[in-house]
Amino acid sequence: MTLATVLALALAIPPAAGLPPPAPRDASFRRGVALGLFAHTSDAAYQAQLYGQMLKEIKDIGATDVQLVVRWVQATAVDDTLGPVPGVTPEDAAFTATLAEARRLGLRVAVLPILHLQARPPGVWRGTLKPRDRARWWLAYRRFITHYARLSAGEAELFAVGSELLSMERDVAAWRGLIQEVRAVFPGQLTYSANWDHIEPVRFWGALDVMGVSAYWPLARAPGESEAAMAAAWGRFRRGVEALARRQGKPYLLTEVGFPAHAFGAVRPWDHGHPGRAEPAAQGLAWRATFRAWHDAPGLAGLYAWNWFGVGGPDDPGYSPRGREAEGVLRWWFGAAP
Repeated sequence: MTLATVLALALAIPPAAGLPPPAPRDASFRRGVALGLFAHTSDAAYQAQLYGQMLKEIKDIGATDVQLVVRWVQATAVDDTLGPVPGVTPEDAAFTATLAEARRLGLRVAVLPILHLQARPPGVWRGTLKPRDRARWWLAYRRFITHYARLSAGEAELFAVGSELLSMERDVAAWRGLIQEVRAVFPGQLTYSANWDHIEPVRFWGALDVMGVSAYWPLARAPGESEAAMAAAWGRFRRGVEALARRQGKPYLLTEVGFPAHAFGAVRPWDHGHPGRAEPAAQGLAWRATFRAWHDAPGLAGLYAWNWFGVGGPDDPGYSPRGREAEGVLRWWFGAAP
């Protein structure tokens, strides 16, 4: 089946047509959407309007939870300092105001602080950090995480102590120390967002409440893969996650799951830089396969769809489900479908 045929079929039917009813879940299940606080402006009024509108949209599709994503910046992979940078990091007041607005709308809040690497030559990303002074890096990282843990205390329900830091995961004592520090100021549940290909090596799951998985598992080898084949590909990944969760005795979350809206979105779900044109129907098809594979997973405690921030619609090749087929699939899954 060609990509053109797949897209034509996807466009001809409602986004959730043919999908089974979502499996029943209790109130603790996190029907979540990530919202990156990624506005480049520091205009407080504009941010309040922008994030407030997006939170309303997230609530409208039936989500029970929102994940607020905040970033501090490290210049290169070998630097041992990091910190907030205007235009990348929201002002603390904007963060706390957005958190309060989410709560006012009745959404439970998770907070995901992620390290943004400024210089990213090929093959280099936050999973390949090699700080010159590892001890100094940990001091800076602890400031980052505990800063947001304090701001989130009493308001957020879930807090992530890190995301996709593969090369730093071997520092188990440092992670356990950080987790203890966070517990001293944050009374909610704690998680870590492990990269999809590196969940087994994490050796501090036992110190956390929930296993988090940044789930950018490749569903296809080439554009044009069928929905059934992509659901089967998810099945292989699901079995591995479930087996690890059973061994750890922990519930698990998909802390990030999503697809950029271009032809290779299911081939390389992690690749936000693909220069191709927007293909929202391909994104929608990948989300249909995701629903089929995960909606009835018995150990799954919830998921956060990545990422509502963005233009959405027919011409945006980014991740946002806004205003396209993927939004319809999420509405169905979350129970807000017409």
